[in-house]
Amino acid sequence: MMKVDVVLLTKNSNSPYFKYVLDSLYRNVDVNRLIVVDGGSTDGTTEVLKRYPRVEIIYDTEGTRATAREIGIKCVETEWFLFLDSDVVLCKDWQRIAEKYIRDDVGAIQGYDIPVKSPEIEDYYYAITKLRRLFRREENILSWRGFTGDVLIRTELVKDLKIPRCLHVFEDYYIKRHIERKGFKWVIPRDLYCYHFMGDRLSRVKEDGYWVGYFSCVFNRYNIATVLKALVTIFPKTVFAFCVRPNTRMLRYQVLRQVYFTAGFMRRYFMDRRCDESLL
Repeated sequence: MMKVDVVLLTKNSNSPYFKYVLDSLYRNVDVNRLIVVDGGSTDGTTEVLKRYPRVEIIYDTEGTRATAREIGIKCVETEWFLFLDSDVVLCKDWQRIAEKYIRDDVGAIQGYDIPVKSPEIEDYYYAITKLRRLFRREENILSWRGFTGDVLIRTELVKDLKIPRCLHVFEDYYIKRHIERKGFKWVIPRDLYCYHFMGDRLSRVKEDGYWVGYFSCVFNRYNIATVLKALVTIFPKTVFAFCVRPNTRMLRYQVLRQVYFTAGFMRRYFMDRRCDESLL
């Protein structure tokens, strides 16, 4: 396997599973350096990181996820590097599997995420998968947005990347689009994955929904008819999901998330139709 730099964003990431994240990294990736961009952790995150080899910690206490990712990219020295999230445990032989998909026209190789420790997500995903199969619709594990929780990226393609500071979410899509605009593919193999420890999502439902809806409108990913259809259909979908997995937290989260998503989208659509050229 080739040696790769790894960029990890942290801020109070010292959860019960943080050690498993780091152990899975060093077990499944040939780490050249672990470049940590920390937002000012006060929970012992950096102390845990210092127990591991070849760790470099950079502080970005006044930035966003956009500035943190850009700082990390600037520090990369290897031909390919790995973006890793602090709540992601890599599958066995992650790098060996990813390297099978390196081609001249491939710019990024992403593992899809399996949500764990979050019944609000897990139970809904399980039920909707059953619903798709009932109507003989293929499960769609691919994403137009991209996921930077576990993705191997060709370094030369993003060294010139300037991520708008306002993208405290959706910076992953901005990176993906930048690579694709250069004529390279962002591939998501079916045998490459990670376990995503998402935790309690109800406490983050507004952020999960509102800003995703807002920036979905900014980037013209959906039209208003599609958004309204999703708002209407979330109710029968969640009723079905509740029948399969009786979980009131799941029900609340999925409905609230869609409501906030619609609110974020509508705010951008009706109140500010101007397009920021730095984003588009």
